[in-house]
Formats: sequence, C-alpha cells, structure tokens
Amino acid sequence: MLECLIVGDGIAASLAEMRPECKTFSKEGLSSQKWNKEFMKKTPLVAKRVIISLGSHDHFYVFTEPELRVLRKLTEADKVYWVLPAGNDPKFQFDVSRTQKIIRRIAEENDDIVLPISRTEENGMTPNDTGYKMLVERIKK
Repeated sequence: MLECLIVGDGIAASLAEMRPECKTFSKEGLSSQKWNKEFMKKTPLVAKRVIISLGSHDHFYVFTEPELRVLRKLTEADKVYWVLPAGNDPKFQFDVSRTQKIIRRIAEENDDIVLPISRTEENGMTPNDTGYKMLVERIKK
C-alpha cells in the first residue's frame, strides 16, 4: 500500500512537489467533475494517507457534491485529508462557501480531516509559500 497519495487540481500538484514521496494524480485547473473524468477509472485511490484538493475550479455547471461523494466512496485510506478551497477561479463568479460546506459535510460523515488554506496569494485562491508549508506540516501528522 502506498504511504501517501495526493489527488486533485493545481494546489494538489504543488503539494506533491513539496512531498515527493507521495504519488500524485493532479493537474492544474481541474474541477471535481473533470478530475473524475480524467483520472477516476485509472487511479486506485488506496494509500495510508490520501490528500484531496478539489473545488477551487467548480462552478454552477459542476455537480460538486455527487462528484466528491463518488471520489470519497472509492477512497481507501487510514487518513483522508481534504484541502478546503479558499476561493474560486474569479471567472466563475461562484461563491466558494457552497463548495466548502459540501466538503465539510463529506469529511464529517467519514471522519476525515479538513485542512483550510489560511494564507493565500493575492488571488484569494492559491496558498502562498507559508500557506503551502502549513498544509504540508498538517499532512505529515
């Protein structure tokens, strides 16, 4: 079994660069729906620790909750961490609090750990250097 698996969007890809021992299935700009379409069938979500970073690119035409529920149902791990999006891509003009509530609810139902992004770049979405370091430290526990 893998020690660590990081899945998701560009935030996940950056976390994986900071945690090279973790296997990753991530790509910049992916919504939850696009991640599932691109990776779900060929990605075994089995590891001691799975870190999920999705939702920052979700919008009105993405069915976030069912997409994330499918992802979580297929995840087998001792610990699952959800990186809570701090904001959405501005072009979507979509309130991220909806996505945050969905992630918190799914995490609570599964006794998972939610990791809020506490320090961001000016875009309000991407963690800054300190924000990434804080996330990486929490994932090590």
